[in-house]
Amino acid sequence: MAALHALREVMDLREVMQVLQLNGRRQRCTFCQRLDPMTYYSNVEFLARFRLSKESFDTLLTEIRHLLPSSRDRRGLRISPSLQLLVALRYLATGNFQLTLADTADMSQPSVSRCLKTVVRPRHR
Repeated sequence: MAALHALREVMDLREVMQVLQLNGRRQRCTFCQRLDPMTYYSNVEFLARFRLSKESFDTLLTEIRHLLPSSRDRRGLRISPSLQLLVALRYLATGNFQLTLADTADMSQPSVSRCLKTVVRPRHR
């Protein structure tokens, strides 16, 4: 009987050690994938949100893509030229606060500000 009691204590001790080890480990950060407005929204919804048709957006992006280098947000994730242009268009179409746009685009307000600076600033050729 004493051996059985000792075995239970050892098992309890092992469980406690496992819990302590798990709590001591750093949990892996996971981030949600940003949605792609080109595929997420219908043509009508896209036009209502960005004041530009999908076809016109593609044409505009093709013309200015070389001026929009990929950048990184505060999490180190890539902000594509397409998303930079969409954020700027949404800002110009609605005049919303940058923080509101940041929440909508799943990025920080400084990232939205950098997108606007990159897309809207005058270009000297």
